[in-house]
Amino acid sequence: MDCKLEYCLRSHHGWILRQAVHLLVAAIALALGTASSLAADEAWIQVIAKPSLEDATAIGRSYTELFPGAAVYRKTNGLYAVVVEAVDPQYAHQRMDQLKARNRIPRDSFIADETTLSELVWSARGVSWIQIAADRDLEDAISLARRYGATLKDVRVYKKTGPLYVVVTGKGPSPVVEKRLAEMKRSRLVPPDSFRVYAEFLPAMPSWTPDEDADVSVFFAEEEDVSLPPFMGSVDEESRDADADPSIIFEDKGQGTFADDRRKVALVIGIGAYEHAPMLANPRNDANAMAGLLQHLGFEVVSGVDLDKDAMERRIRNFVQKARDADLSLFFYAGHGIQVAGQNYLIPVDAEVADRSAIDFELVNVSKIINYMGGGDRVGVVLLDACRNNPFARSLARSLGVRSSPVQNGLARPETSGGGLLIGFATAPDDVADDGRGMRNSPFTTALLEYLSTPGMEIQRVMTRVKQKVISLTDNRQRPWHNSDLARDVFLVPTPAQ
Repeated sequence: MDCKLEYCLRSHHGWILRQAVHLLVAAIALALGTASSLAADEAWIQVIAKPSLEDATAIGRSYTELFPGAAVYRKTNGLYAVVVEAVDPQYAHQRMDQLKARNRIPRDSFIADETTLSELVWSARGVSWIQIAADRDLEDAISLARRYGATLKDVRVYKKTGPLYVVVTGKGPSPVVEKRLAEMKRSRLVPPDSFRVYAEFLPAMPSWTPDEDADVSVFFAEEEDVSLPPFMGSVDEESRDADADPSIIFEDKGQGTFADDRRKVALVIGIGAYEHAPMLANPRNDANAMAGLLQHLGFEVVSGVDLDKDAMERRIRNFVQKARDADLSLFFYAGHGIQVAGQNYLIPVDAEVADRSAIDFELVNVSKIINYMGGGDRVGVVLLDACRNNPFARSLARSLGVRSSPVQNGLARPETSGGGLLIGFATAPDDVADDGRGMRNSPFTTALLEYLSTPGMEIQRVMTRVKQKVISLTDNRQRPWHNSDLARDVFLVPTPAQ
């Protein structure tokens, strides 16, 4: 074999060349009828169009109870179309007529012409991209994007915090993108370590989009190093769960990563895919979003989602070791919790909670974490979104078989007498919180994400704003609670004067 060709095939240039060959083979297979499109043919039922994105999104949200796949598209005429369901084109009109007959959609709804839907801008299931590469240098990221753009459509570069420039492709509703990503990996159209990244965590404007006359001759340039770097976020690699979405970096709104001279560490855990109870939809989203926000605020983050007890305790130990020397430590948990005899416990993904022994061998006592936070000059903040209606509490109460059960709804009122602690619950002690049906995040997490990053807002004032927001979101059904023994004002995001 010619040495030059052999080098090309073995180098990173060769990797991209091989992808071009795979694409050619796939095209031939498609022509022979042996391959299928990456995205199944579908038709959208449009219910209304609005000139305002805000109005269209509000209407889209109102349909999510009946249509979990509701979305908003920007149309070629500048309007924003609210679509409620994607269906097989062959049965689209039949399905639409059925929904009209049941008064589920307006009488003037129609099947949208896909050529008029130019860009997905909102989806009840979230909007995602496929991240295929990243680099800390913009020009290198653009170079990678140009190469991928030779075989993929709509390749863009966005700036994340760090700074980190990411190369993305394939925007769409998150479940669709998840399937598309798996198919693209099987077809070797993207690197095997590509992953889904939520669009809401990318800036509104890309740093680069492909020019129509882009010179793709650099695709085969031998002099330039075109290695495809892995994700280079700031999450502690040891502490990140293998199944967690490593893409979640909170959107940089032009302020950069908030920094001060304090050492700040955070533990973020979300448990939703329970093996022995119904799945909770939002804890994974809640944890990923919170981890991204805290990174943005300058925290060193230890995080994980859907952890068994062993993995959960490893994260906790990692965190408490880091918290010893931290000025400010923060613990956030989303998932099921349980109170037994006045003690609060977190429930790992593999817990069965069938009898009393589960308390000691399957659950994690919250005190185990809180005892290492705060004290002296250190400050600890604990935020527990763990007061959901809990099947484990009912089964444990039945197994104890006593008339006055030590197992209660919600979480117990904790002590903050250790000094330097603030503890916040999604709702009042002994009460039950909402998981956020039809929302991407729970009401409590939604409010935290809105207010925690407010510069110059003292933490107890933040919690008051969070309470007001949750009360509004839940029509007064849920009232967050917090307790504090902080002896001074604490700012997660201080202003220069503070």
